[in-house]
Amino acid sequence: MIQRVDFLDKNGNSSFGAALPIYSDIFLYIESDNVGAGLNFRVKLTNQTTNQYYNLKLYPKIGSTTVTTYISTLLRYLSVLNNYPLYVEVLEYNDDTYVDGASVLLDVY
Repeated sequence: MIQRVDFLDKNGNSSFGAALPIYSDIFLYIESDNVGAGLNFRVKLTNQTTNQYYNLKLYPKIGSTTVTTYISTLLRYLSVLNNYPLYVEVLEYNDDTYVDGASVLLDVY
C-alpha cells in the first residue's frame, strides 16, 4: 500500500504544504510498503481549471519501494502561465493488478 506521497524541493525537504511554487524545482516522492517485483505507480496530474492532464508511469529501482521524479516542467506546461488547482492521483499496481490509491489537491502559483 502507498505509505507516502510528498512534494520535495531540490534538497529533498518537504516544505511546500498545500501550495506549490511553479518556478521552483519540485520532485514527486512516492513510497510503498509493497516489495513485489512488479511494483509500479501510475500518476495523473490534472489542472482542475483547464482539465489538461499528464499521465506518468513510474517504476522504482529493483529492490526499492520508492520513486522520486522531477515534475516542475510538467507543472509549468499545465499552468498556461496562470495559478491553478492541481489534482494529483497516484495509483499503485503490482504488474497490472491494482493495489492502492491516494490523491491530493494542491494550489500551484
